[in-house]
Amino acid sequence: MADLDAFFQPKSIAVLGASERDGSMGGLVLRNLQASGYPHRILAVNLKRYETVYGVKCIYQIRPQDQIDLAVICLPAKALLRAIKGAAEAGVKAALVLSGGMARDQLGPRTMRRMTGLARRWGIRLMGPNSLGVIVPSFNMNVSFSHIQAKPGSIAYVGMSSALGSALLDWATGRGYGFSHFVTVGARADVSLSDVVDYLAEDRRVKAILLHVENIRNAQRFMTVLRAASKSKKVLVLKTDLHTPVPPGLASRDRLDPAYFDRAGVLLVDNIQTLLGGVETLVRSKPLYSYRVALLGNGLGPVLLAEQELVRQGGLLAQLSGLPQNLLEQTLHGNRTQHNPLVLPASVSPEFVRSMLSAIDQLPDIGAKILVLVPSVKLDVNGVTDVLLEHHRQSRRTLMVVWMGEATVGRARQRLDEAGILNFDMPADAIVAFSTIVQHEKVQANLRGTPEKTTLALPAPEQLQAFDRAKEATAPQALSWDDTRTLLQLFGFDLNGSTFYPTQEALANHPIQAGQPQSVRLLHQYYLHPFAYSGDPQRRWRAVSVDINTRAQLQDAAERLKADCTLHFPDSTQLGFVVQPMRRRLDSLQFSLGITRDSVYGPILLFGRGGTSANVRADRNMALPPLNRTLARMMMRETHVYQLLQEHCRLPLVAEDTLLHALMRLSAMAEQCPWLVGLEMNLMLEGDDRLVVLGSAANVGLWVSPAIPVFPREWITRLERKDQHFILRPIRAEDEPAMKVLFESQPPEALRLRFFGSRLNFEHRELAAMCQVDYHREMVLVLEAENGTLVGEVRGLTRLGKVISMEFAVLLDRSVQKKGLAIAMLAQLEAFARTQGVELMRAEMLHENTGMRNLGLNSGYAIAHQDADMVTIEKSLLQL
Repeated sequence: MADLDAFFQPKSIAVLGASERDGSMGGLVLRNLQASGYPHRILAVNLKRYETVYGVKCIYQIRPQDQIDLAVICLPAKALLRAIKGAAEAGVKAALVLSGGMARDQLGPRTMRRMTGLARRWGIRLMGPNSLGVIVPSFNMNVSFSHIQAKPGSIAYVGMSSALGSALLDWATGRGYGFSHFVTVGARADVSLSDVVDYLAEDRRVKAILLHVENIRNAQRFMTVLRAASKSKKVLVLKTDLHTPVPPGLASRDRLDPAYFDRAGVLLVDNIQTLLGGVETLVRSKPLYSYRVALLGNGLGPVLLAEQELVRQGGLLAQLSGLPQNLLEQTLHGNRTQHNPLVLPASVSPEFVRSMLSAIDQLPDIGAKILVLVPSVKLDVNGVTDVLLEHHRQSRRTLMVVWMGEATVGRARQRLDEAGILNFDMPADAIVAFSTIVQHEKVQANLRGTPEKTTLALPAPEQLQAFDRAKEATAPQALSWDDTRTLLQLFGFDLNGSTFYPTQEALANHPIQAGQPQSVRLLHQYYLHPFAYSGDPQRRWRAVSVDINTRAQLQDAAERLKADCTLHFPDSTQLGFVVQPMRRRLDSLQFSLGITRDSVYGPILLFGRGGTSANVRADRNMALPPLNRTLARMMMRETHVYQLLQEHCRLPLVAEDTLLHALMRLSAMAEQCPWLVGLEMNLMLEGDDRLVVLGSAANVGLWVSPAIPVFPREWITRLERKDQHFILRPIRAEDEPAMKVLFESQPPEALRLRFFGSRLNFEHRELAAMCQVDYHREMVLVLEAENGTLVGEVRGLTRLGKVISMEFAVLLDRSVQKKGLAIAMLAQLEAFARTQGVELMRAEMLHENTGMRNLGLNSGYAIAHQDADMVTIEKSLLQL
């Protein structure tokens, strides 16, 4: 993202529309720029040909010889297009449009399209319109119309609303928060929120990123950017929704945003106070080794308040029974509180505080220590503070301090703040902060967790081609009853037997056997669409009649169903009847599985209780595909029907595994069938190990991208070398154990050449990051032998900039070298790179890595640079 340097590190700035007139936005921006101490060249631009504006040289228009990096446009809507074109013609790299408060009718779709087109045609990056501006305190730059200068810090803020940004900056500055960057992107004619987050993720000075999101235009790209940023930064999001429609099959959007941001590894908050307070908590906290907390303090009432809040937040107390007995004997109320919370004497000495905190640190199940202190005549406030500062420097666990009071502990709080120790006025505030740390750790753990390996028999692409015939339709089209059932069978679902009759006359010949009750279902056009029912289960009509034992009952049921259909759905064409054997057991549970489509996040998976009497939407959980077994289990366990499963099933673990397999197949269907707009199934669990689909409906339509890139199975290929067969495929998250074996089985010299230094062990966090990749940004192809072991990898990371490049590295086990496999692996990576618009392939290696150098030379690469230590090889993919 080097092309954004002009916004954040410009060496020259021109302010268009700058004047000394009262209320001039350009004048305000110019004064802010001067007040920030911007050290580089500034020009004012105004058609009125002023000589200077606030002492800054003023010109009529920007010329190429002015060599301006950033143009700040503070002009009315009617002048924007002309100003952007003029800046681009003068060679300006970036334009910041600060026309704040501009009416929406002045920025209609036509104007926005023309602005975007101009930016792309002339190669100028455009931020705004309606941006508050850009503030980079460390660069002494404030090009905004903010009424306040931001303090320097390590937190970046990126928002959409200039009004909310201005309020947040004022609020944060008044509370002492500083920023590394403060940006609002406005209406996003060109530069998006994703672009800015991507840029900031590469800046090592940025420790945390705060985001305000109003709407998401490209959920998949935003997910890729957020995942990359959250691997090295603390990322928190405040989301305000612009009344986005609720997707079919869900009662509300309440769970959609959390599901999306959880999968990105970022923390979603619901107000500005939590946004700023949460990021301070996360930046100051230490790694969390447990979700349990140790509570202690020098007063029973205060620590009980903390315990009460911890219980209310769903937190957990750590087990402190392993503390030395001599310390426990000096605590109060030990028997009543089971040693947690620990109630210390009111006049507790600094040395005892030191001993107790050090002893707690030795226990294995401690996530954080929360110390609640009440000042008194006998308490040595300064001495205790000295101990806390020393302990914080030496401890690996988070220490949170509550100094209750104000008059006598103000200096103590200041000293804790200066040392970066989390401290609070009230116990409840500390508990909320700890809950924030736990929530963030959980979303991060889910992001880097190693999923269980799953093997599914999936249909070949050609088997699915017959089902996408309606994907270009402007409105969803229903699949027929038979087509829906065929699709489900291809993905391994077990179907209840059924016989279709197009007319009531044909239905009359259906055989009925004594003791084998049947059900008859009337198919009509509206029923073929999923989620075609009222939200009230008592008013739902599902066009089915049950417990039919004679032909007379069958005919009566058919007549009744036809009449009811005419009553409930008079405009729905009646298509025929389906007869099925009754499947009913007193201990059987019914489940609802499905796929719906959201206008923002794309395909959504659904799971909950089924049956005509169940309020399906009330007990329906959702998740984004693709799922792994860990995510599927979490999705399932958050429903009420899961509790029923535990109570009703003889072997609940077997039943749970059966449902997990079904969810994995459902996820695979969402991945492989992007034309599947909606799917709904009602399934019965027979015994503990069989799920049977009783009814289903599906529709197809326009293809929509999923929020999370799916596994690109089109890049799976087979390689044969004499009597050996290999599979070259994209990496999966569940490959982590096999990757660990591959790396740790290599000789030390091979690892040194691959990783530019000596390596011994590969830990989970590093391996998870190497195996869990977003395929659009980073492609890793692994070479799998016939026995399932991994024997090689080629890894490519895309770099965006003026030239889109991919940096790559290759590792091949000694047992399969000298077979031409490395050349084939690199060729496959290059083929993928071309589909992503990569123009240049590049690799750096140690000078003594002759194997890698020869691989490059044999694959058409040339040496671009070499010295005594390093060699760089490059190859253009633009060559024919």
